[in-house]
Amino acid sequence: MMGCRTQHVRNARENLESTMKTSHWLMAGLAILALPVHAQSSESEDPDSPMYYSFRITHAEADFSNVDAAFNLGGALGFRFPDFEILGLELDFSSTVIPGENSGAVSQPVVGGGDGGGGGLGGVLDPIFGGGGDEGDEGDSGGGSTARGTRSNNELLLNTIAIYARAESPRSWSERFFASARVGYAYTDSTIPELTEDGRGHSTFGLGLGYRYGDDGQVELSYTRMSADLNYLSIGISY
Repeated sequence: MMGCRTQHVRNARENLESTMKTSHWLMAGLAILALPVHAQSSESEDPDSPMYYSFRITHAEADFSNVDAAFNLGGALGFRFPDFEILGLELDFSSTVIPGENSGAVSQPVVGGGDGGGGGLGGVLDPIFGGGGDEGDEGDSGGGSTARGTRSNNELLLNTIAIYARAESPRSWSERFFASARVGYAYTDSTIPELTEDGRGHSTFGLGLGYRYGDDGQVELSYTRMSADLNYLSIGISY
């Protein structure tokens, strides 16, 4: 049983490393493709080019008590609709460069029940029904903890590819400051099996606040809810 689990973890890591290599090549290709297009845009001095490119540093946090946050590097290729520039599309890539440390596997979540007896119902119902024990006060850990841990010792490594529809506040509201929102669909691969138990594809959404500089430049702080157990906080620069 342990051998099968070890093999499964090894296979998952190998698959992720292979996917990450592919993503790194894709991001490198994106950067290379961006150079001639950006150069052409600069030469033509067209401040209204619909294409833009972003690079981001991301603090990636998974909702597990025994796993620290990871740090990702990523990029995006974006397109603003010429006749309606507050709307656009983004193709987004992100890969881990600093893994999140794992303090140790949790064999089983602690929910309900205490050392003194009854199982209890745990969580928000504890004040009503009690958390175990013969008299309701003997179960030291009655109700348990709502924090979850991973079943493996794997470090947190992530690779995400996503496509978004994006909306941004117009310059008529503020020439320099803006707010943004985006919603889309993402593919996530990870060394933490719990993050992909319900499938690697999932919907995602995010919000951002930023500052415009020059004709096309932007600096933006953004939050993205990648999935139910994964959150991204990013700072990025676009041109």
